[in-house]
Amino acid sequence: MDTPVLSNNEDDHPAIRVQMKDEEVWTAFNNVMLEYIATNEGRRMFPSIKALIDNLQPSMTYDIHMDLIERGRYAWTNNQWIKIYDTSSTTNVHNDGHVQQLQRYRHENSLNLGSFWMDNPVSFARLKLTTRTENLTPDQITVKPMHMYVPRIQIVQRQSMDQENVLVHSQTLPRATFIAVTQYKNVAVTTRKIMYNPYAQHFLMTSNRYFQRQLPRIPG
Repeated sequence: MDTPVLSNNEDDHPAIRVQMKDEEVWTAFNNVMLEYIATNEGRRMFPSIKALIDNLQPSMTYDIHMDLIERGRYAWTNNQWIKIYDTSSTTNVHNDGHVQQLQRYRHENSLNLGSFWMDNPVSFARLKLTTRTENLTPDQITVKPMHMYVPRIQIVQRQSMDQENVLVHSQTLPRATFIAVTQYKNVAVTTRKIMYNPYAQHFLMTSNRYFQRQLPRIPG
């Protein structure tokens, strides 16, 4: 369940910093538009988003959320992404007319102390992208294929029972901007994912060994 945010008081916490982890992996995607697969059941993201967070109050408790800000519909034409039209709002209108408020994924380790969040990289590896609009599980966010999204991390400080919860930091992650797809369009994206995803490398090696065994032996 989402944590209600009743007050926005980011200016009182200007020192909070959020920095993306795994610099080498993200650098590999600098020159291509990232694509993430979305399925009905939900698909995890690779590269997964991991963040280092600094300057929280160690003894205070925080919830951490991620949402996805829509940035337009795109088409894959002549081996490049072309914007069809802009979209940018706090609601998502789906093809079936279903209107949905911007969803938030509550990190599975919420609620926790500031010291916990600062001592460990905050990983969103469990987040799944789905094309469903109903009956979602807590680890799913709905996306529309061929639409661009910018991930955003929000940090909510949990107050005492008689005080409001406070949104103390909100930060978009432009480097993780992606287009949701049902199958990869750009070969360059697929190549990079295989290079940097250890699970994909294992699958590729296993597949190569399988196909080599199927080749006929040539005597000599």
